[in-house]
Amino acid sequence: MHSDWDEAILMLEGELVLELDQVPMHLKAGDFYLIPRGVRHRILPGCRGSFILLDPEPLA
Repeated sequence: MHSDWDEAILMLEGELVLELDQVPMHLKAGDFYLIPRGVRHRILPGCRGSFILLDPEPLA
């Protein structure tokens, strides 16, 4: 969980299940999802695929 910034995932290929506050979100190639700051999240085991993770963590 990140309380100071949003995070985003852009799926390039495959599929994954992103769990947001214990609610599953299915993502497939071409999907984009913005994870709001303060939301507990994780990628569930067993997922396959490639994605870009945009994690603009502050430098200071």
